[in-house]
Amino acid sequence: MYNDISLSTGRNAISAYKKSTGDNDGIIELMVFYVERGNQFTVDFGDINEQFYNSLISMFRKIVSILQKSSQFIVDLYLPRLRAIVKSAEGIGWGYYGEISECIEEAFPHTNSLV
Repeated sequence: MYNDISLSTGRNAISAYKKSTGDNDGIIELMVFYVERGNQFTVDFGDINEQFYNSLISMFRKIVSILQKSSQFIVDLYLPRLRAIVKSAEGIGWGYYGEISECIEEAFPHTNSLV
């Protein structure tokens, strides 16, 4: 149905950027943007497939892992965007919402509200 969707192109672009620049701030920005766009796509167009959601979940987990090792400044910069992704994903299937909400709640238990 969505033959022109290529999450692998986005992942490959992030990987190439990482290899060529080593710019950690830019890398996390691209990663968050990747999940934001993928999440918005499914919000706008409906259910996709398990592989699509697994790709977004995998990237979301990588972002959270990076944030756990980052300065408070970086956490404060990106955590609200991740919370917004989780909030907008409520009701999306394939276990997507549950996985990303659990991931962020476990990593940042001091932030009880996802709003």
